[in-house]
Amino acid sequence: MAMYNFADVEPKFSGRRNRALMKKEERQLGEAVDGLAHMTEKQLKALSPLVGEQVLDAVRIAAKLPRSNQGRKRQEGLVAKLLRDRLDDDAMAQLFAAVEAAKTSSASYQDPRIATQAATWKEGLLAGEQGVMEEVLAVITRVAAAARSGDAAADGQEEDEDQEEAGTSGSEDDNDDQEAGDAENDSQHQTVGSAGPAQASTQLPEPQRLRMLVRQLQTLQAEDQKEKEAAAAVA
Repeated sequence: MAMYNFADVEPKFSGRRNRALMKKEERQLGEAVDGLAHMTEKQLKALSPLVGEQVLDAVRIAAKLPRSNQGRKRQEGLVAKLLRDRLDDDAMAQLFAAVEAAKTSSASYQDPRIATQAATWKEGLLAGEQGVMEEVLAVITRVAAAARSGDAAADGQEEDEDQEEAGTSGSEDDNDDQEAGDAENDSQHQTVGSAGPAQASTQLPEPQRLRMLVRQLQTLQAEDQKEKEAAAAVA
């Protein structure tokens, strides 16, 4: 006799309950979008690792439009759609918490996991733990390497654009019999020029969380230094 598997039974909810839950989620998301539009630029940048730059750019556009403008409502709807597509439940909960905190404080959002990691690093560095020192050095090295890669990609894009301009200007001086060949050469120049930056951009790392960790560690170290100076002044 086959055993009945309760896991195969899908929970059934009434349509009214589903609609009520959806309305509640939509209301929360709408309030979060409105909260994002009222944040300062510093607060928005702090949310970049959580929501991404595309979402923040859409928020900035919405914030510039009058509240009574239909265009703003459409733009806020776009922001809500981007958030639904990008964030899972955990990330959405973090976003709601950040928006709620921004209503009562001008301080920037701080990922608790990053703050905890930075505090752990600080304790390890102060204790002279070799493993922590190596870990922090590795992170700083990766951030610096990513920055250098970004600069190199930007330089490569400028060189490709210069080559395109040079190829275009050179083709104008050729005679009429070589026009077909010149057009083909120009097309090749443009293909090479456009492929370079695109390839570099796909290979570029985006260690935003690592940069936030380093900044948080620097902040903690600065606060520790101030405390030491204040204690020395009192003594």
